[in-house]
Amino acid sequence: MTEETKSGISRRTLAKGAAWSVPAVAVAAAAPAYAKSSGGPTVTVLSACKQPGNSCNTGNRPFGFVKGYTFTVALYNPTGETIYVYTSQPSTPPGPYHPRFQVTSAVPFSYTTARYFTPGQVPPGSGIGAPVGAYVTLTPGQTVYLIINAGANDNSANQSASGSLFFAWGHTTTAGADAEHSYTPVPPPLATAGEGWVGDSFTFPDMPPCDDCVPGVPTTTTTTTVALRRAAETETTTQAPVKTETTTQAVIETETTTQAVIETETTTEAPVQTETTTQG
Repeated sequence: MTEETKSGISRRTLAKGAAWSVPAVAVAAAAPAYAKSSGGPTVTVLSACKQPGNSCNTGNRPFGFVKGYTFTVALYNPTGETIYVYTSQPSTPPGPYHPRFQVTSAVPFSYTTARYFTPGQVPPGSGIGAPVGAYVTLTPGQTVYLIINAGANDNSANQSASGSLFFAWGHTTTAGADAEHSYTPVPPPLATAGEGWVGDSFTFPDMPPCDDCVPGVPTTTTTTTVALRRAAETETTTQAPVKTETTTQAVIETETTTQAVIETETTTEAPVQTETTTQG
């Protein structure tokens, strides 16, 4: 698949959704080594929920995720170069650069498919985009949001979940072709992942059902683990806009008085009658 659509949403801006679970504890993880040239991307696991089942594939809810757990993830490029995050190597077994989970809880996760996601859309399901291809393109300073299908699971219990998620990345569209990276050792664990891998740890106390089958509306803004940021982040505070009241004055009406036309009367006098007397 060709390069995918860019997301213009700020990495700090996320919509609210009632049925999402967010990490209760921020789990610090060791940052992987980055290439000497310009550094690499970051990945943030934002939230997760469980799809209830086949009802999510009927009516106006065919979002592409029916059963199992789904994760919302933010990919961010803090560098000055374009980066490619490798998002799919479907094979049996998956290719060496396929995204992967390290699970430390009883819930079994496995990266299967992913779709683009735009937070803040109304209705929320309208923010679910096309499936990702072999890679996601991150231009300098760009954040792209994904919804990840973490595998089918018929267990309807809202179980706790913890672990890590890993992506390989590089400066070439072909996975593993970036000469700056060795990509070994292959993760897990995150602390010893080789050059060219990036990941984030997560802990969710429970995973409730997705809100009306929409797997992608985090409940709150979740920052990336500090250890995963190679470059220092600058917090941007957005002030509320100042409300300016504009007073519109009434238009002053100008009355125009039309004076009546003065009539001029002309009096015509009767002619004077002259009498003539004839003498005898």
